[in-house]
Amino acid sequence: MTSYERSALLLMYTGSPPTAAVPDIQAFLTQFFADKAVFRLNATLHYLLRTIVPPRRARRLQPHYLTISINGTSAQHYYLQRLCRALTRSDLKVVYALLYAPPQLPEVLSKLQQNGITRLIVLPLYPQDSGTTHGAAQAQLNAALTAQHYAPQVHWLPAYGQHDAYLQAICQQLKHLGADKLARSTVYFSYHSMPVSYLRDPREQAYIASCHTCSHSVAERCALTAYKTVFQSAMGPLRWQGPTLKEALRQHNYAASDAVVICPGFAIDCLETIYEVNFELQSAVRAKHSCGFTYVPCLNDSTVAQQLINTLLMTET
Repeated sequence: MTSYERSALLLMYTGSPPTAAVPDIQAFLTQFFADKAVFRLNATLHYLLRTIVPPRRARRLQPHYLTISINGTSAQHYYLQRLCRALTRSDLKVVYALLYAPPQLPEVLSKLQQNGITRLIVLPLYPQDSGTTHGAAQAQLNAALTAQHYAPQVHWLPAYGQHDAYLQAICQQLKHLGADKLARSTVYFSYHSMPVSYLRDPREQAYIASCHTCSHSVAERCALTAYKTVFQSAMGPLRWQGPTLKEALRQHNYAASDAVVICPGFAIDCLETIYEVNFELQSAVRAKHSCGFTYVPCLNDSTVAQQLINTLLMTET
């Protein structure tokens, strides 16, 4: 790095409402559903999705968001704020921006520009590449930089789901359970699903393949005796990629082995992991079985997450 470069690391993530208030949830959903990179519908259906669905869905989701709040804010905000503080150093400012909730790119980039940042390292916190995640982040950042007439040197860190440091980090998370626990368990590696119609796109085909590769690589490192790649968080009437985590847990033989769920497609715990998996699906399992379900948290702001990002910075920049 030359003396005149002032660098910043920009962490990008989907986001969630800053609070569990209905207006905040509705605003988040409206922006999220409006993104055509994520919701690839005809004009009529897309209009209905982004105008009619958010008010109804916001009221229904409010109790769920209340469940995952930490210190009065969402889990994503809580962990990202702590992660940025931990990673910041004298020669590198670390900030985060969310795609569909504050703080968003115009606000974050404006502050970076005012602070004289001339070199921007961008890390979308999505381990596996997809047009619905990395693609959406790239489009939003490019549009925001153009709109603000801001032209720093931009370096994108690639998807890291097959990076040695990430595979080792996920393996460490599992090993916290202990060798005996893993030996008597089936590990379900759960990733965000996508509509089957999207799989006509080679980029999305590669996303599904990368999920399976990640599971297999971690299973080999951890010497797992039983594991399965599954998908979660489907919504609406479309046909989504399976097998689903919900169905896999329903069919699991709890008398023969425990079920361990880990979500290597999520960097930060959120509604889809804390509520959908650790609360909703776990409650369904425990209603029928006395025990046998364990959820392994995301990396969040852990020391392992910090080490991973520092490794990515050293090897990719």
